[in-house]
Amino acid sequence: LATAAAGRALPPMPAAERRRAGGAAGFLAPFRDPAFAWLLPLSALVQASHAFYYGFGTIHWQAAGLSAGVIGLLWAEGVVAEVALFLWGRRLADRLGAPGLAALAALAGLLRWSVTASTTWLPALAAAQALHGITFGAMHLAAMRVLARQPPERAATAQTLHASLGPGLVSGLLTLASGPLYASAGGAGFWAMAGLCLLALPLAWRLRRAMG
Repeated sequence: LATAAAGRALPPMPAAERRRAGGAAGFLAPFRDPAFAWLLPLSALVQASHAFYYGFGTIHWQAAGLSAGVIGLLWAEGVVAEVALFLWGRRLADRLGAPGLAALAALAGLLRWSVTASTTWLPALAAAQALHGITFGAMHLAAMRVLARQPPERAATAQTLHASLGPGLVSGLLTLASGPLYASAGGAGFWAMAGLCLLALPLAWRLRRAMG
């Protein structure tokens, strides 16, 4: 709300820029790139598959008897893996391209959430947490590569639509759904997150076709 109020206080856009924003940089303009249209559901499925983990991963592991210190290390491991991909994954990203990165993220998510749904054995969880660099990081890099195809005049619109209608909206909805899911299924709720990644796999193939 504060951000919206601050936006209202900005000076008006010059008339020439307003005309340009209503055309090439309008709300629907990013969808002129078919790859962008496929990116939204693909990114939403893979990134939102983390919602159950973010909301109830710690609670599930505490219930299984893991200490707060061990759980903290598991979370830290995921962050380190993500940063490592961003620092040293350029060659991999160039080789796979956006569709390959997205497919890799979906496959890693399918494996990660299947393991997390099946066991709370610490070595298995540690191995699964190392995949965070791929499930989150690879999908993020794929999205950035698709968004980079947009012309400068509609780049901001494309980024806003992706963040809000893609991972943002779906992650919010799945976070709300995660409460009843954990109450009824416990850690088995991670299977639903694995299912989201499975649904994302054919969309990665569609993205490849759309990018030519």
